[in-house]
Amino acid sequence: MRDFIAICLVASVVLVCAQDAEPQPGLALTWQVGEAQAKTVIPNIWLYVPEGQPPSSFVPGGRFTATFEGFVNIDLRGDYSFHAVGKGGVKLEVNNAVILDLKGIGGVTQAKTESIRLNKGANAIKVTYSSPSKGDAQLRLFWSERPDKPLPHEPIRSGQLTHLPNAQ
Repeated sequence: MRDFIAICLVASVVLVCAQDAEPQPGLALTWQVGEAQAKTVIPNIWLYVPEGQPPSSFVPGGRFTATFEGFVNIDLRGDYSFHAVGKGGVKLEVNNAVILDLKGIGGVTQAKTESIRLNKGANAIKVTYSSPSKGDAQLRLFWSERPDKPLPHEPIRSGQLTHLPNAQ
């Protein structure tokens, strides 16, 4: 009987761990103000924080860093470019390659990346944003499939962004 209970206990732990490993919709977002941190999940890569306001009710006001982490999932391999609009610093990494690194954008600025090949399935994406020294903090990230054609950049569809939940 003890063996049966032990097997059931192990099976339930394996099931719970397997559920945690399933990708969840949205991206994991970590707000960092000094030593204080807050974590949440958001549907896309965008933010707007008025000057002097805290980015989250769980951290104090002041200059902050926002780190978006997860995966962008695509059905077929293809070439894409990204387009960042905002104020502040932004670093974009796709599949562990830095494709955009802007330090302290002063006014509202737009920057496009070179074309990058994304693989079918999940592609790791990480965006690290630093708020400006003064003024409102804002960031929007767009993308375009087939950047060789004159297609406009658009928001990444929310169903294509996922993250792995933390073991915590």
